[in-house]
Amino acid sequence: MAGKARRVPDELIWLDDALPGRVQVHISGTSRALIENYLGVVEFTDACVRLRAKRGEVCVDGEELRLCELRPGSMIVAGRIRRVTLPEGSDA
Repeated sequence: MAGKARRVPDELIWLDDALPGRVQVHISGTSRALIENYLGVVEFTDACVRLRAKRGEVCVDGEELRLCELRPGSMIVAGRIRRVTLPEGSDA
């Protein structure tokens, strides 16, 4: 089977989301965003959170933003979230 490309069955496409290093943002309403697999914090104010990612920056814009939980590689941003911008070319 050497040299043949193997196709991933459609049933397993969801595994693409589990690839390491890929930024994932899970939004709950307008008040919480869980961000996973970021590399570092570029800026953190009560109006903007910018995070460095493998393919660019993730930006959370809003009001009264604060960190609810911070763990290595993941954080929860809470407040009045107005917009989340993903790195250019991201398909999330």
